[in-house]
Amino acid sequence: MPVKNLTNAADFVEMRVYRTHANALDHFLEIYAAEGLAIQLGHLGNCIGYFRSVAGRVDEILHLWGYADFILAVIRRPCRRGP
Repeated sequence: MPVKNLTNAADFVEMRVYRTHANALDHFLEIYAAEGLAIQLGHLGNCIGYFRSVAGRVDEILHLWGYADFILAVIRRPCRRGP
């Protein structure tokens, strides 16, 4: 997924890795791009990007979120849990 802003990611980057069922990653990315990314951007801020491998663990997706500092990441962390 394209990255628009890396200016606030210089100091702290959070990495998360998720696994899907075999052959489900493309479908997940379609749904996420249509329905989930905008919501997460509103809560978490700066998405550096989503990455996947073409070899090895092809059922994994890695995503990076950038923050100006660790405190901002801690403040935004509860937003990931939902209501």
